[in-house]
Amino acid sequence: MTGGRDTGKLIQHWHAANRLREEIVKGGLTSGDKLEGENSLAERYRVARGTIRRALDMLREEGLLVSRHGHGTFVASVPVVRTVTLRPGDSARASLPDDDERPRRGLSPGVPLLIVTRADGVVEYYDGSLTDVQAAAAAAMLDTR
Repeated sequence: MTGGRDTGKLIQHWHAANRLREEIVKGGLTSGDKLEGENSLAERYRVARGTIRRALDMLREEGLLVSRHGHGTFVASVPVVRTVTLRPGDSARASLPDDDERPRRGLSPGVPLLIVTRADGVVEYYDGSLTDVQAAAAAAMLDTR
């Protein structure tokens, strides 16, 4: 089936997964923490229970969550966020990879690809959900403190 309604549901699923992933990555949830039940998560993210179920499935496939029958869903691992520093002449952009590129880059559906082009023409690719970008001037300020 195709159409705006199905696309909207898919986008909700990605948004819910991305928001929960961000909560895990930023330290709001840590390894071993038990998640709220599906109904509570659906209320919190203002989506249908089926949408939350799909988002949780996606995060389980990524290895971020594990479910134990009769016990609940838990944070399995917390990925490390890397910082990429942009120097003068560098540029960065984000895009959603297509179905062919996503597996090559090891990305799940809905996870953006961060593309950094260095001043010398070298192109670097990063998981956009696990990468922070900062300007070289900001990095220099952090190093002097």
